[in-house]
Amino acid sequence: MSANPIDSFIPEDIRTLHEIHDYRNAAQVLATGCPEEFHEIIDAPSAFRLSLADIRKPGGNESEIPKRVSGLLRAKGWMETRIEGGLLITKVAGSGGKVLG
Repeated sequence: MSANPIDSFIPEDIRTLHEIHDYRNAAQVLATGCPEEFHEIIDAPSAFRLSLADIRKPGGNESEIPKRVSGLLRAKGWMETRIEGGLLITKVAGSGGKVLG
């Protein structure tokens, strides 16, 4: 096994082209728990190239760069999703129950 555990899951060509960070073993969890989806995610940066012209081109509301990245995953059925959650805790005092003592 290599010195960096992520090396076992992220191909060398991607690690050479891109700066990769693995948070809480996400690469290992995805690679072993959802291998098909993991390979789709891995294929996206393999197919993506960023040029100086891409960076210099004005984008207006959204540049072509995120559109191209999104297009790589949308072609495989991926969609942007927003997850919201909330937790409401209410303390109810004096419920009228017996007093233990």
